[in-house]
Amino acid sequence: MGYQTKISNLKTKTKQLYKTTSLFAIALVLSVTSITALIIPQANATTLPNVVADPGFDIGSGFNGNITSTAIQPDGKILVGGNFTTYNGTIQNRLVRLNADGSKDNSFDIGSGFDNWVQTIFLQPDGKILVGGNFTTYNGTIQNRLVRLNADGSKDNSFDIGSGFDGTVRITPQLPDGKVLVGGNFTTYNGATQNRLVRLNADGSKDNSFDIGSGFYIDSVSTGMSTLVHTIELQPDGKVLVGGQFTSYNDSTQNFLIRLLSNGSKDTSFDMGSGFNGAVVKTILQPDGKIIVIGGFTSHDGSTENRLVRLNSDGSNDTSFDIGSGFDSQTRTILTQPDG
Repeated sequence: MGYQTKISNLKTKTKQLYKTTSLFAIALVLSVTSITALIIPQANATTLPNVVADPGFDIGSGFNGNITSTAIQPDGKILVGGNFTTYNGTIQNRLVRLNADGSKDNSFDIGSGFDNWVQTIFLQPDGKILVGGNFTTYNGTIQNRLVRLNADGSKDNSFDIGSGFDGTVRITPQLPDGKVLVGGNFTTYNGATQNRLVRLNADGSKDNSFDIGSGFYIDSVSTGMSTLVHTIELQPDGKVLVGGQFTSYNDSTQNFLIRLLSNGSKDTSFDMGSGFNGAVVKTILQPDGKIIVIGGFTSHDGSTENRLVRLNSDGSNDTSFDIGSGFDSQTRTILTQPDG
């Protein structure tokens, strides 16, 4: 399936577009002011998504703040999260569901909504919705940075995170068994030390069979970076790729990307040598097991690789994938085409 991008209220700068065979990466300047970018599946679209105006999708005056996450439901409705407080002139705090024509879906009621920005939305197969971010309340009730909603927008009380997280939740993929991996820049979960990654059971309790030890760390003084997990990629074999801003995992050197076994221990068969010298923002696992990595790095294992590289399944550089001098600024988003 290809994709057609429908964009309204777009105020951003595209710094560089680079095409490599049939894979595209876009490096964006991080000064986005107001963006509504929605990826809508469309049959027979086999090229890079075109920026078009869809006359059938009308958001009126749109949003008054940034959008950071979207999710499209099987029925065509669209969940939108970010740091906005209004939609089309009406109060709507950080999350809204739109009908396929862009109008607000009034059957999805979040009450007073969130008190701070929504970073991630994950739509579960059962229709429930995981929402993570930097909020501390939902609809007037304390809810620290993660909540699961029912399909009508009400809180799912069967998902209990206790006191929750002390820092931003950035990504929340669900495993096939219903467990949830949560990554971000938190250091505790429900009052216990948990550095930037945790696996939760389907009821919100911590899954103690997934043990990350001391977790992730980077020296913020020497690097100017805060420790955080940017991206989590689930492999079909149960292994987990984790990328972000870190230089150690469980007290061992691990530069910006790691592959974990299903129990949380390091997969030693994935050997990147000295690793990356800068943040890993996103990974994409290809059908052949190779891994596309983008971010703010300029080298991988001592070899110049400016912000985009493809790795073999064992963590080594795929030298058949050549981007020349690469990009001159951080890459943040990537799309692979159906033809590879």
